[in-house]
Amino acid sequence: MAKKIEIVMDGYIDVLEKIKERITQAQYQVMTNANVERNILFWNIGNVILQYSQWGNKFVETLSKDLRMTYPSREGYSVRNLNYMKQFARRIPSEEILHQAGAKISWRAIKLLIDKTDNLEEHMWYTRQCLENGWSSTVLSHQIESGLYSRQALADKATNFKEQLANPLSEEAEEIIKDPYILTLYRMRKNLERLSWKMHLSNK
Repeated sequence: MAKKIEIVMDGYIDVLEKIKERITQAQYQVMTNANVERNILFWNIGNVILQYSQWGNKFVETLSKDLRMTYPSREGYSVRNLNYMKQFARRIPSEEILHQAGAKISWRAIKLLIDKTDNLEEHMWYTRQCLENGWSSTVLSHQIESGLYSRQALADKATNFKEQLANPLSEEAEEIIKDPYILTLYRMRKNLERLSWKMHLSNK
């Protein structure tokens, strides 16, 4: 019976950790891109709803029903969420401002900002802090309730927002990755990649 040979390589654990870190970063990048695409989509839907707001609540209810029937595997088209899209479009007045920061945080954080901030300036200030510090929506909610904007931005006091730098393991990143809508898009993209690869092999 052949002897079982164990090979111990110096530094293997470090190499493994580096590879795992690269994989995590790549997955995070895919999820982040999907998050941005989703938020831009929701902002555009919100603008359409604003454009036809004279049709009233019945329009939103009918739209929600038809979208959920058309896309049963996707979440996010409830009446409540469509109304958030409308408010998001009203709050962010242009695509330029949307791309500056408004599209990069989680949808949950965006809804929180719509509910708890009074204007675009405050909304964008907290958005920037989320991006710079990797805040989850839970941390964001606490910061809003503590009046951080009034204490820091308006008072123009020096403060250190770099204690919790954004990275692939930040709470904001984890929140994006766990978003059901983003997970659905990610799985659909992976399925399309597999299908494309199978078709490529079959044509060889």
